Amino acid sequence: MYGDVWSISIKHTDWGIIKVSHDIKTDINHGTLGLIIDNNKVLEINGDFGLFNSWYLN
Repeated sequence: MYGDVWSISIKHTDWGIIKVSHDIKTDINHGTLGLIIDNNKVLEINGDFGLFNSWYLN
């Protein structure tokens, strides 16, 4: 995380709560504690990868 911009191509902690405010495409695994996606925004996981969220989803 750099200010308010997340470099989604790097490894991040699995205990982070992530807010998606723009359409995002990624091709790596992501683990989060919480995930908040704004209305009409998309988090797209491409390839044989996944999103592993352990607690909060909105």
